[in-house]
Amino acid sequence: MRVYVLALLLLACPALAAPLPAPEDCRTGAYRLADGAILDVGPSEGAMRWRRSDGVTGAIVPTRKDGVFTSTLGWTGRPDAHVLSFDCAHGDMRFDGQPATRIRFDVTQTTFLDADVRLAGRLVLPRGGDAVPIAILVTGSEETSALATSPLQRLLPAMGVGVFIYDKQGTGASTGRYTQDFEVLARGALSGLAEARRLAGRRTGRIGFVGLSLGGWVAPMAAARSKVDYVVIGYGLAVSPLAQNRAKLVLEMQLAGDSRADIQKALEVADAADAVMLSGFTRGFERFDAVRGKYRAKPWYKHVHGNFLYLML
Repeated sequence: MRVYVLALLLLACPALAAPLPAPEDCRTGAYRLADGAILDVGPSEGAMRWRRSDGVTGAIVPTRKDGVFTSTLGWTGRPDAHVLSFDCAHGDMRFDGQPATRIRFDVTQTTFLDADVRLAGRLVLPRGGDAVPIAILVTGSEETSALATSPLQRLLPAMGVGVFIYDKQGTGASTGRYTQDFEVLARGALSGLAEARRLAGRRTGRIGFVGLSLGGWVAPMAAARSKVDYVVIGYGLAVSPLAQNRAKLVLEMQLAGDSRADIQKALEVADAADAVMLSGFTRGFERFDAVRGKYRAKPWYKHVHGNFLYLML
């Protein structure tokens, strides 16, 4: 697959002396409730959020009473009647009155080299000395720190699966420039794999990549260049980046109420952009400019977005 055509997505943002992630909130952790269920609490998109292992989640809202919080359903902002209270001194909490105990892990912080950049990583293993399966988390296109925000670094170890997580270059505590270049990101995943094996040593069981979103394209690339036991893709599409861009364009225009005929015209714009990409940005600009000029004044043109087309427009 000619993934290098995604070079337009570099969006190269300098990350010079990358700051370390902010110290963790004392509430952050994985907890085991009295009924055996696992509940994770951690930062996400500017808020603290709880998650169960089945995916049910809510945002945590403080009350007037210290250490007591209510919750809102998913990302709706609507109250869901859950109540959480935290005892940071002892590392425990209560969820809807049910006691919950923090789950302890064996955690190793590290930094490792990937070509000329230094990546910050963390190995999180269930406590003990036995070999365990290990997942190398390959995150998506977000520019935030995976070390600071990913709940999987606690949820998976709470279920017996070790995790190696790292801030990709140009994010969080890692140096370099932010990029969405699949080749660069696959190389970073391979460096993470080597570091995870080094740190885990004899505790390394089956090991592989878990690719999330954009990482769903990167993880198979890294797996094809290494000896791993598995690859898992989370909320990624089994199509090319170009096909996803077109699908997103169509969906957005349908939601905006545009006609089928207008969507077909918008796909002419996408076709011209694809040709520029597939040439490695060496030709096709005249056609792209022409079709863009042809439709720029149309009412539906403002709805043409897609995954990356809007960047070219």
